[in-house]
Amino acid sequence: MCPPGTMRNSTGATGIHQCEPCTGGHYCEGYGNTEPTGLCDPGYYCPANRSVSSPQPGDLKCPKGHYCLEGTVEPYPCDTGTYQPNEGRTDCIPCQAGFYCESALEPDPQPCPPYHYCPEATMYPIPCPNGTFTYDNETGLASEGECQPCISGAYCRGGYIMDACAGGYFCLSGSYEYTPAGDPPPANPDQDPCTPNTQCAGPCPAGHYCPVGIEDPIACPNHTIRNTTGASQLSDCRPCPAGSHCLQGDPVEYECPVGYYCEEGMPPEECPLYTYRNTPGAASEGDCYPCRAGYWCNDTGMVTFNQNPCPVGHYCERATPYPEPCTGGRMSTETGRRSNEDCPLCTPGYYCPNDTINVHGIPCRPTYECPEGASLEVVCRPGAYCEGVTGVPPDCPGGYYCPLGSSSYTRCFFPKYCPVEVKCLWNVRLDTWRCHILD
Repeated sequence: MCPPGTMRNSTGATGIHQCEPCTGGHYCEGYGNTEPTGLCDPGYYCPANRSVSSPQPGDLKCPKGHYCLEGTVEPYPCDTGTYQPNEGRTDCIPCQAGFYCESALEPDPQPCPPYHYCPEATMYPIPCPNGTFTYDNETGLASEGECQPCISGAYCRGGYIMDACAGGYFCLSGSYEYTPAGDPPPANPDQDPCTPNTQCAGPCPAGHYCPVGIEDPIACPNHTIRNTTGASQLSDCRPCPAGSHCLQGDPVEYECPVGYYCEEGMPPEECPLYTYRNTPGAASEGDCYPCRAGYWCNDTGMVTFNQNPCPVGHYCERATPYPEPCTGGRMSTETGRRSNEDCPLCTPGYYCPNDTINVHGIPCRPTYECPEGASLEVVCRPGAYCEGVTGVPPDCPGGYYCPLGSSSYTRCFFPKYCPVEVKCLWNVRLDTWRCHILD
C-alpha cells in the first residue's frame, strides 16, 4: 500500500516507488490513498511533488512576507505596499499611512522620509508634488495634503526648496518655477488671499518691485509709478509725470488736483498766493492762473478766482497782492472793482480823502461844500450858503446876504438892500456890510 502523503489512482504498481506525491495544495492522510484526502488548511502550503500527509504540515507553515489560503500550493508574496512579519498567515497587513514597506519580507515598516508622503499600502515613498516641500526633519507624512505649500520668495520641486525666485517675480505660495508665469498674485494677501492648493506666483504686481527672493512685494514710493508688472528694483519705479500725482504702491496715475500743481516726481504743491487753478493737471507753478481783476486771491491752493471779490472801498487789479483803497475823490459801495477808474467819483455832498477806505464818503459839514469827486471839504463860497452835506450850494436869496463860509442866509438891514444878483461882504475897515454887484 502507498504510504501517507502519497497516492496511486491506477493498478499495476510493482513497488512503493510508483506511488505518486499527493496533488499540490492537498494532503493524503493514511495508507492506500487513491485520491487526495482534502485541501491543506489556510496558513499552510502544500507543494506539488511533496508528500504531505497532514492538512497542517509543521514544516510547511506559510513563511513571513507571504500569505496562504486554503489549498495553497506555493506561498503568495504580499502585494506591493503590504507586509507580513509572522508565519502561518492567510493575509498581509497593508503598510500603515505615513510609512512605506519596500519589501514584503521586511517585517518593520519604515517611516516615510522627508520630502515625501506615504499613503496606506505604500511600497516606495512618493515625492511631494512640485510647488510643495517638507523640512529636513519632517517625516511620516501620510498624504499629499501634508506637503506644505512652497514658502514665500522661493520655488519648490519634488518636496525640496530649490532656490529663491528670480528678481521681478513674486512667489507668494506654492511656486514650482524660477520665473513663474500667469497672473500676478495679490500684493496684499491678507485682504485678497490665494486660492488653496494652487501656485500663487507670477510677475511682480504693478505698483511694486520685487528683488530676488522677496517675500513681500515692495511698494513703489510716493511720487513714483509702475503701471506694468515685473519690476525688479527701485529704479523700475519711474518718477510721476508732471501734471500728475502718484500714490505709494498704486499703479494708477491721477491728475494733479485743482488748486495745485505737480512737477515731475514731486508731491502736489498749492498754487501760490494771488493765483488759482480751477482745472486739474497743472504741471508747474506757471500753470496756476493769475487772479482776475476785481478779485483777491488771498490764500494758497485756491480753486476759483471769484471766492473773494475785491472788498468795498477798494479796487483789485490783476494778481494784486492786496486790495488798494480807492484814491482821493473816489469811493465804492460795491465789491469787485477792477481799477481805480472803476471806483465812482465821490457823491456830491460828501468828500473822500486820500489814505482812507471810502465806501460812502464823509458827509460835508455845514459851512463847507463838497462837489462831486471832492477829496477835501471847501469853505462855502460867498453869496451862497451850505447847510451840510452840500454838493453845489444854493445862492443866497434876495434880501439876504451870505458871506464866505455861511451855513445859512442873513437878512439885509435898512437902509441897505440886497437883490439876488448882489453879494454882500463884510467891510472890516468900515465895520459894516457892503453890497456890490457881481461881475
